Amino acid sequence: MTTRLRTAPFVIVLLTLSAVTVRRVLHQPAAPLPVGAVTAVAPSGSAPTPFAPLAPVAPAESAAVAGGPGSRGGRASGAITLPLRVRWQRTSLTAIAAGIGVAPDGKTLYVATLGGRLEALATSDGSSRFSFDLGDRSYTAPAVAADGTIYVGSDAGVLYALRPNGDVRFRTKLPGGAGGPKKHPEIDVAPLLLGDEVVFAAGNVLYRCGRDGAVKSTFAAPGKIFTAPAALPDGTVVFGDQAGFVHGIAADGTPRFKTSLGGPDVDGSPAVFANGDFVIATDAAASTGQGHVARLDGRGAILWKTAIAGHVRGPLSIGRDGDVRVGHFAGGKTVFQLPGPSQQGPTQQGILQHGPGLVRLRGGDGAIVSELAIRGTGSTEFGIAGGPTESANGYELFGSPHDELVLVGGAGGATVTRIPVDGDVDAPPAVLPSGEVVVATRAGSVYLLAP
Repeated sequence: MTTRLRTAPFVIVLLTLSAVTVRRVLHQPAAPLPVGAVTAVAPSGSAPTPFAPLAPVAPAESAAVAGGPGSRGGRASGAITLPLRVRWQRTSLTAIAAGIGVAPDGKTLYVATLGGRLEALATSDGSSRFSFDLGDRSYTAPAVAADGTIYVGSDAGVLYALRPNGDVRFRTKLPGGAGGPKKHPEIDVAPLLLGDEVVFAAGNVLYRCGRDGAVKSTFAAPGKIFTAPAALPDGTVVFGDQAGFVHGIAADGTPRFKTSLGGPDVDGSPAVFANGDFVIATDAAASTGQGHVARLDGRGAILWKTAIAGHVRGPLSIGRDGDVRVGHFAGGKTVFQLPGPSQQGPTQQGILQHGPGLVRLRGGDGAIVSELAIRGTGSTEFGIAGGPTESANGYELFGSPHDELVLVGGAGGATVTRIPVDGDVDAPPAVLPSGEVVVATRAGSVYLLAP
């Protein structure tokens, strides 16, 4: 079961190796595992290539990989210009673990905090427009409708709809305990705005509400839902649960499919292709330290399934080139043998853990084509929480637990730019249509970056 707290490191290098050897092993992606009737795609070549950034593409090409409204996927409309500089920093908020909501006119940013408040900040200077009490901590990225209504939930088990001035439009209190979601009706993931409905998860239940807050239908999954729901082009809502299943629920609330990914929690939120296929990912299995990324079609059939090191616990991204980007935690195990104290003595066994990083998989067959590793700590609860946000001109931006915003891309090739911030970045940054970048940290700060 996924937890939201970091734990102490549990795996270390058992034997002393040279720095070169350790670096080589730590940066190598875990080999895919057999998955029965489904073939896991092996990485191309004997080792991954340096992480390859996106090349800018024309809008017509971009449409081929965009799955339509509700598809998620991490693609932004704004083009950024380097170097980015801090225009303002808003401090003294409580810890932030969710993505940023943006008003339709771009003038207000909405930030849900672990202190249980929704903060509305002016995009121009970070000043407060209003602060709203959500009743408990919130891990949900606010969803903002075209009319400016903000939809957000919290661990209090309440979905709020707020007007742009902070007034309550409606509040939907969810049932708890017996007869309600299993023990905990927390709303842990971002709501999905789909037509005239709001789709969201609380505990193990998926809810579909009207824009007036009235519940239209519910679906109880076998395990807690920790993925933000996404929509296929036909309106089917897809998501994973912590019993290891992927679900598809039709527009009328009836189940369309239930597909097992093999056991571990399905915690990597889906992203949708234009043809109705989607990708989703799992936690790591305890026996191997490997998670899986899978592509499924609109009927729930697995098209490919690839093993990578560590947990995947955030949204996946689909680039304009059709490849999939996945942020992952440390994990995987490489067992190796070294000679004993003397060349004639018995060999000794050691275990190396694969470090966290960002992996790029080919959309068509799941082959790992490149990766960007970050320094690990030895803890399997340490890594990149989510795929990158892709700007319109091909930069990929993601947060690092090393207190930094990372940008990959540029005309010169795979250039990596690191911008320090004051705390861990646990959610993908927002790229505004203006090209400004907004990033939030666990230290309770919000930054706006601009050229």
